[in-house]
Amino acid sequence: MTAVVVSVHDVAPATFERSVRILKILESRGVRASLLVIPGYWQDHGPVTNDDFARWLREAECRGHELVQHGTHHVSHQKRSGLRAQIGRLIGRGCEEFWDITPEEAYERALQGRALLESIGVRPRGFISPAWLSSRGTLRALQSLGFEYSTSHTRVIDLVGSSSLRAIALSQRPGSTLTVVTALLVRLVGLMLVRSNKIVRVAIHPRDLDSNSAVWSSLATIDAARRAGLQSVTYSDVLARLRRPSPDARKERVELRVA
Repeated sequence: MTAVVVSVHDVAPATFERSVRILKILESRGVRASLLVIPGYWQDHGPVTNDDFARWLREAECRGHELVQHGTHHVSHQKRSGLRAQIGRLIGRGCEEFWDITPEEAYERALQGRALLESIGVRPRGFISPAWLSSRGTLRALQSLGFEYSTSHTRVIDLVGSSSLRAIALSQRPGSTLTVVTALLVRLVGLMLVRSNKIVRVAIHPRDLDSNSAVWSSLATIDAARRAGLQSVTYSDVLARLRRPSPDARKERVELRVA
């Protein structure tokens, strides 16, 4: 299975202007994107019910882009201790909303976010946790809510068929001392993935626009994939291919645990 999947993360009223800029850049390259939308209150801005933002989302969907639920509020208010909580804080940097919570908490929180999206006419097929961090019971909760797929940093997960496809997401690290190093590393790994004829996942965040090296790295990877003949697809397209019988597809079973 070969394709390039570009996801725009943290799409919300707080990042409206930047999200529009990113999507225009991608559309100029003929890229269809999966827009990861934060439904709730985030960064002192209201939920997705903002009229202009909601209209823009629906118009983007009509142009062939996909709308994906990206958590609910994108922040963690958990004060739990232990190794798992510490790992979540280290990786998520405050965004580990669905990492250290129970299946019941995951269910209620995801349901709240979906209700906000549905109130503006958006019915997402997929749910991707902030920072790709999900608790062991989150996938089961998402399955119970009728979501069809999710992703981790290294997999695309079919929640209906309980199978997954291995594919690493290439993401930048703006605002850190490793921004330039990360950009170069992402560019190198991206080139290797393009040449290996595998799925190339490129994740773009609004903050990436603060770094010329981050923008260059992601766009160079996308351009290389397109020149190599990789089709631009959304995660829903990957899901359809994952479900299609193929002797060459390397699918792995996923255990959707409840705790």
